[in-house]
Amino acid sequence: MKTLRNMKRRRSVCSLIVLSLVVGIIGGLAWSSTSGLAATVQVATVATVDSTLDIPVSGTVIESDGTILTVSGYETINSTKVTDADGTSPRVVLSFDFTHVMASDGTTATGALKTGGFQVIKIRPLQASDVIPITCPYYLNKLGVSTAETWLVTTTLKFDVITGLLAGGSASVGANPYLSFTTFL
Repeated sequence: MKTLRNMKRRRSVCSLIVLSLVVGIIGGLAWSSTSGLAATVQVATVATVDSTLDIPVSGTVIESDGTILTVSGYETINSTKVTDADGTSPRVVLSFDFTHVMASDGTTATGALKTGGFQVIKIRPLQASDVIPITCPYYLNKLGVSTAETWLVTTTLKFDVITGLLAGGSASVGANPYLSFTTFL
């Protein structure tokens, strides 16, 4: 009888220990996820666009079928300077908007070829000058079938390294060397 009581007492003590550990682990996880959420919200509310720049884009692209396209327009770039929590390694968050970049093959049958409002975000180290290649899709309509191809937009940006503001830039467009086109007959 005495042994049975001791066994029951040991089980209840073990159960309390296990229960305390489980509650402690769950509480720790809940506390850490809440503080992470608060940090995320805080960063999101602080992040504002520091500077905006419209850069002319121009160049020629030869499509896979040999058609020569003349590209023109401008890209809009928004820049925001951010730093790590320890204050080192400043970076810039760059938002590129290619909505106003168009191309034409010089005929009215094809019409203007557009990027479809393509936008991309890049995070780069803050430095005085940076060259950023971006593969940009464009859409055309031939014989009633929509197809998409890409060109390479190479943007060179200049920054004020103290403030992180955009100080100038240029852009050019050319065929995308990263893709090889295969035609099946």
